[in-house]
Amino acid sequence: MKTGILFMLMICIGGCVSPSKVNSYHTISNVNKDVFILSSLIQDYLRKTKGRGRDLDLNELIERDTSRRIPNNFEKIELISRGGHIAVKFKFLGSRNQRTVELADQEKAKAEKLKWIIKDSKEQYDGEIQFEYGERFHIIRKIIIKKGSNVANTAPLRQPSRHSTIPQLKALV
Repeated sequence: MKTGILFMLMICIGGCVSPSKVNSYHTISNVNKDVFILSSLIQDYLRKTKGRGRDLDLNELIERDTSRRIPNNFEKIELISRGGHIAVKFKFLGSRNQRTVELADQEKAKAEKLKWIIKDSKEQYDGEIQFEYGERFHIIRKIIIKKGSNVANTAPLRQPSRHSTIPQLKALV
């Protein structure tokens, strides 16, 4: 009877223990702080020009960056209008140093809430920032980073739980 109850308890607790989810967006946004700053600058530019400013210039954006957080990280950008969204493609400089970029707490929270995607791409650009059109206030839809383009390894989506009770149950048996 004791072993039956202990066995049922072990199955119940063992079945409830599952790996915890780790948000990989957090890691991706930490590695690409300069991309987040670039997306914020582009978003401000689109809002101020009311979406009519199709001649987006990287040098002009760098001048608008009063805190000088992205000056030597990007080689070029290109604005493309697509059905449903505006895309801005970017290419990193070979000497990109994203470790010098610091974000305020409010910016960190905003960066972690964005949708970050890493995917394979054969394009010449290292990534793409997608914005809604002006009717939706140029909200950042998602940021796509090319796999292997100066992006550090991200954390796995799942990690084993730190509070696993299975070893404790085995000690009881």
